[in-house]
Order: sequence, then C-alpha cells, then structure tokens
Amino acid sequence: MDLHDGIIQSIFAVGLTLESTKLSLHTNPEDADNLLSHAIEGLNATIRDIRNFILDLRPHRFQGNLEQGLGRLVREFQANTMVAVSLSAQQEALTVLSASVARSLFLTTQEALANIARHARAKQVLISIEQQDNCIVLRISDDGYGFDMASKSYSIGHGLANMRARAKDLDGRFKIVSAPGQGTTIKLEVPIKESIARKSG
Repeated sequence: MDLHDGIIQSIFAVGLTLESTKLSLHTNPEDADNLLSHAIEGLNATIRDIRNFILDLRPHRFQGNLEQGLGRLVREFQANTMVAVSLSAQQEALTVLSASVARSLFLTTQEALANIARHARAKQVLISIEQQDNCIVLRISDDGYGFDMASKSYSIGHGLANMRARAKDLDGRFKIVSAPGQGTTIKLEVPIKESIARKSG
C-alpha cells in the first residue's frame, strides 16, 4: 500500500468516525466526545504522515556552505513539522571544516531531523556545532518520546548505521543517548586534525 492509499483510508476512517459522532451527539454526548477526540487524533496522524512524505520527497543537496545549508534544513523542517528549532554554529568551528567534513555534518543533521519528524513527536530541537578541545562537535537534541536503546528496533533503525559509518570514515566518534519519555541526543565528534588534513589536501 502506497502513501496515497494510506491517506485515503485514514481520511475515510475519520469521516466514518465523524458520522458516528453526529449520530451520538444528542443521544449520548459522552460517546460523541470520545469519538470526536478519536477523529482529531486520526487527522493529526494523517497530517504527520503527509509532512513526513514531503520531507522525504525534498531532500536537500549540500552546496558547500554548512551554515547556509543547515539554515535551509531547519526552515523547511519547521515549516513542515511546526517543531521549534534552535540552531547555533560557532564561527571558529566552521572555519576549520573541510568540504567532506562539512558535508558529513550536513547529512547527519538531515537524517537526524528526518528521524525526529517520523518518530519523536518533539516540541523542540536543539542543534549546535562547536569546537571542544581538539574536536568539532555536532550535537542534536530533541524533547520527544525517546526510545529504549536496548530494543532491537534501535539497533537496526533510525538511520543510525549511516551516521556511525560517517563518523568512522572521519576517524570520529558517534554517540546517542535516549530513553522513553526523555528525548534523544546524538553527538558526532570529528578530530580537528582530520578536518584540517582534508581541507589542505
């Protein structure tokens, strides 16, 4: 079943629920109230599906400027999800980034935001890039549902394999911290020497 069929079925189900609500409105107000709440939940779920589909259809290509690229990602993410995003990029950190490292940070952020849109039900996302000791650190946190890191779905899903592979390719470190009800934080650390070497090479 493709997205169009799924959306049509979801909207049809909401329509049936609203019809039942109308019939119960005068005879059983309590049932009508419950049915109306169910219809609202169904519509909200359908809206989330459509927004996620839009995000998947419109992947951004990295064009060389990390700060501008992240700005575009954040603006579109906010427009499609209504989730508040705070983006902080330390200028000192940006100046030492090679093109390949900047691209990896961009792609990691893109994938993380897509995961948040699909799974987190977050209200706020914090993104920061800064220089810490001898590393460039990308940190992305959300206040969403979080998940059990011991679960099988964690180990095989959420695009985490791609993020880990990018970190390994850059001789960096990738870390994720999450728990049910406590949101999720991912951190990618890249040695400055690695970025400078790639930039000069």
